[in-house]
Amino acid sequence: MKGIIIDGVVSSGKTSILKHLHRLISEQNPTSTKFFISEHYTERMLEHLKDKGELDGSHIKAHVDQLIHTLASFQSMLDNSKFRDNPKGADLFVTLERFILTHLSSVDIGDKYSLDEVKAHFEILNKLGVKQVALIIPESRLKENIMSTLQYRNDAWLDYLYSRGGEKEIIEYYINWQNNFLEYINKFKDIIDTLVIEVKDQDYLQYSNTIFNSCIKSDILSK
Repeated sequence: MKGIIIDGVVSSGKTSILKHLHRLISEQNPTSTKFFISEHYTERMLEHLKDKGELDGSHIKAHVDQLIHTLASFQSMLDNSKFRDNPKGADLFVTLERFILTHLSSVDIGDKYSLDEVKAHFEILNKLGVKQVALIIPESRLKENIMSTLQYRNDAWLDYLYSRGGEKEIIEYYINWQNNFLEYINKFKDIIDTLVIEVKDQDYLQYSNTIFNSCIKSDILSK
C-alpha cells in the first residue's frame, strides 16, 4: 500500500488539488487499485457529536482506529494473496481528505486520546506507506480566502461560519486553528513523512504537480 493525506485549513484548496492529483495518478498508473476516503468519512461522521458539544478524544481515537484498521485490512488481504510479491494493479493507493491533524486542531482531545496514542496511529500509517501533505495559507491571505468561500458554498456553510460571530471572530478562529495545525505538524513530522506547502495563490495545478512529484510519483511508478 501507498497513500497520501491532504489536510489543511478551510479554503486552502484541498478539493481543487485532489481533483488534479486524482487525474495525475490515473494517468500515470491507470490499472492500479485506488481508494479515496473523503472528509465525510475522515471527519464529518463525527459532526453530530461536535454540534451537540459531546465530541471528545475518545470518539476521535475510536474513529481513527476504525479507519486505520480498514486500511490495514486491505494490506493484510494483499499480503496473504498471490499478488504479495508482484502486486501490480492489486496494490492499493489510498487518498484521504483530512484526517488526524484536522481533529487535533479542532477539538480539545484532553487525555482521552493521548499524544502517545496519536503517535502510534501515525506510526501505523507510516508503516502502511501513507504520507501527509499539510496545506498552509499565509496569514496575510487567510481572511480573503475564508470570506471568499461565501461566494460558492451553500447556506448551511454561511450559517456555520457566522455561528462563530462576526468577520473578526471568524478570522481569529481560523488563525488559531492553523496555528494549532502547525504545532501538531511539528510534533509528529519525524514520525510520518510530511510535506508542508504554503498556498500563496490559486495555481492549484502547480501545487498538485509539486505534491505528485514529491510524494507520489516514485511510489506508483515503482509498482
